[in-house]
Order: sequence, then structure tokens, then C-alpha cells
Amino acid sequence: MNAIGAAYEQLNKPEEALRNYEQSLAIKRGLGQKPGIALTLGNIARVQSSVGKPEEAYRSYQGAVKLQREIGDKKGLGVTLINLGQLYTERSRYEDALKAYKETLQIQRDVGDENNQALCLNNIGNVYLAKGQSSDALTYYERALELRKKANIPSQIGETLHNLGEASLKAGDYGQSLDYHLKALELFRSSGDKSGAAIQSYSMGTIFEYQGRYGAALKSKEEALKTFRELQDRSFWMAEILSDMETHSVRWGVTMRHGKI
Repeated sequence: MNAIGAAYEQLNKPEEALRNYEQSLAIKRGLGQKPGIALTLGNIARVQSSVGKPEEAYRSYQGAVKLQREIGDKKGLGVTLINLGQLYTERSRYEDALKAYKETLQIQRDVGDENNQALCLNNIGNVYLAKGQSSDALTYYERALELRKKANIPSQIGETLHNLGEASLKAGDYGQSLDYHLKALELFRSSGDKSGAAIQSYSMGTIFEYQGRYGAALKSKEEALKTFRELQDRSFWMAEILSDMETHSVRWGVTMRHGKI
């Protein structure tokens, strides 16, 4: 039942996923399988969060955390705390998020998981950036980048380069921000990640705009928009670009060319 729930979750069918996870949970509780109960509670929490039920997700995550502490499941606890930190971040509970991420960061160090260490460092950087503490964000992003370069996974390196660019922009260092985004752009292009490259083009357009280089800003943002339309993208980024282009079209003296997303 747990595996079937996971399959439905992958297929983006949360109701079916939740039903199977809950059936799995009932069986495991009947058998007294604490590790399995904790695992399935974490799965249920993840789905609850995805369908807009944060309070229910909190309770499920806390139930998993309690059991994992009780049975000494360090690896499981580390994963649950990462997911709980993400939920706290999404709900702007930044101090709770930092507490969860910093605890799991130490766990990942204890178990020697450098990939999850990098994820924790990157996520801590995200929280500090959301809090407006760009200097702290840069510190954690730089540490995450070191580990991600060792793992040599282009998408993860590109993500942290992008984040470094955003933090540098918030710090007012436009030149450094542009450099990070250029490096991310080259990486995404070389790995064939069109969506990642488009996001960097859009971000570079924002930097050009701050610098008063409106022609370059328009070119970068139009390039990003063209790519997202070709990909038939319906994500946050497509909506962000369309809204931004509409907002600035009058100032830039251009007319938006509408088309199907």
C-alpha cells in the first residue's frame, strides 16, 4: 500500500496517494512497526502539504519526528527534518525552518551524506535570503556550492549558482550577481536544461534593468519568454515573466505579443 501510494504521488494523484498511505499506516500501526509508521507519516505529510493542508502536515511530520527520535532512526529523522524545514519556509516560519535545517545538517554530517549536507546548506541560504540577510545567505550558498561541485551534478550546481546570483543582487553587487548567473546559464546550456537556462536569462534581464540597460533587459527577458513558450511551461516562472513583461512594456516602449502558454 505504501508503494502504491508513492506511485500515485509520482503520477500527481494526491487523493489516491493519500488513501493508500493511510491504509498502509493503519496496517503498520496494527503490527507495531515504528520505523514503517514514521516513514508513512512522512509520506502522508508531504502529500498533505502539497494539497494545501499545512496544519495536518505539521502534525504528521511531528508524529514522524517523535517516533524517529524514539527509535534512534538518524537517517529517517534527517530526511523528515528537511521536509519539515521546507514546510516551515513555505509558511514563512523562518526561525522554525532554520532550527530544523541546522539540526538535520548536523545529522547529515554525522552520517556522512554530503549530498544532503549540500541540500541543507542551500536551504538554510534560502531562509536567510527570505529574511533579508543576504550576507548570511551568501555564506551558506558558498558552502553548498563547494559540496555540489564535488558531486558534479549540473542541475544542483546551477541551482546554487542561481541562488548566489540572487543573494548578490540583494546585496547590491550587480557585477557579481551577473557573473554567477552567467556561469549558471553556461552550465544549464551545456547540460541541455532549457528551462534552467531560461530562468538565468530572465534573472540577468532583471540585473540589466537595475543597471539601466533596458535594451539588454528586454532582450534577455524576451529570450526567456520565448523558451518557456516553446516548452509549454506553466510554472511559477512563466507567470512571473509574463507579469513582469506586462508591467514594464509601457516603460520600455514595446507591445507584448500574446500567445498560448
